[in-house]
Amino acid sequence: MIDATAHVTIDHDLIKSWAEERGGHPAVLRDPDETAVRIAFERNETAIVGWEVFFRTFEERNLALLYQSRNRDGRLSRFCRLVTRN
Repeated sequence: MIDATAHVTIDHDLIKSWAEERGGHPAVLRDPDETAVRIAFERNETAIVGWEVFFRTFEERNLALLYQSRNRDGRLSRFCRLVTRN
C-alpha cells in the first residue's frame, strides 16, 4: 500500500532534498509589502534564489513545509505548501 499521507517538517536538509529530488528550486515572490518564499518547479515562474535566502525568510516567517512524498499511484509527489508553524 502506498503512503500518500501529507507530512510537516521544518528540517532544512529534508526540505532541500525533497525539492531537489523533484526538480524544485527555492524561489521568492516579491511585492511592495512583503517577500514570500516558495518552492518553484518552473524556473520562469518566479525569482529563483539560493537556499540560504529561502531558509532565512522561512525562519523569519516561522514557516513549516507541508508535503507529500508519493502520490496514491506511487509516483513522486510535488504537492507542498508553506504553512505557519503551530
